[in-house]
Amino acid sequence: MAVVQLVIGAIRPGIVARGRQQWRWLHYGWGRLAVLAGIVNLFLGSILIHDFYFQSKAVYVGVSAGFIGAMLLAFLTLEVFKVRVSEPFEAFAMDACGW
Repeated sequence: MAVVQLVIGAIRPGIVARGRQQWRWLHYGWGRLAVLAGIVNLFLGSILIHDFYFQSKAVYVGVSAGFIGAMLLAFLTLEVFKVRVSEPFEAFAMDACGW
């Protein structure tokens, strides 16, 4: 899936090109599908390794869920930070233009 993302990135149209909106949908959609497939792979691996070591599934699934939770927390923290940092610059840009 990562190779497909590289190919999609290599054929990216210009900013004002006709197919740019369709390319963005494809690029972002494929990226989200890759993340979802990675999460599924994480849980499937947890279940399969249970069969190899004969331990409780709760241990492996719990660790996987904790990892996904940590990634989600990091994502939300960075998104909030991005919004808070970008707001002053947007306000300054509007004031500088006289709007």
